[in-house]
Amino acid sequence: MEITKEIALRYSDTDQMGVIYHANYVTFFEQGRTAYFKAIGIDYNSIEKEGIIFPVHDIHITYHNATRLDERIYVSTKIKQTNPVKIIFEHTIKNHQNEIKAKGKSVIVCVDKNTFKIQKIPNVLPHLIERMKKNGV
Repeated sequence: MEITKEIALRYSDTDQMGVIYHANYVTFFEQGRTAYFKAIGIDYNSIEKEGIIFPVHDIHITYHNATRLDERIYVSTKIKQTNPVKIIFEHTIKNHQNEIKAKGKSVIVCVDKNTFKIQKIPNVLPHLIERMKKNGV
């Protein structure tokens, strides 16, 4: 399953060259992950209430073309791989003319909110695994 979300660009997202600052793509990926979970009926707030958080473990971005403030851009997100403790997402950012702006991946790991110890997703969030399986992951 792949979801696509429009990203609202703001003037504060730009750098002195008038393009979207490179570090903002990390937040675009986060918006994609959040939208993905929402699309399968999982809310980050409900997960946190269960004492689990998913910090970013690794992120990789390849920039293809500069993004300017007047463009409409979209982040497409899908799960590439899972294992008992992590989820690997693939992201593609394109503009309204289907031009690729950036591609990348983000890896999140399941940890206990209080101790930051790694947890096995099936043990602490079996409903997340069921929803991901239901959606072809």
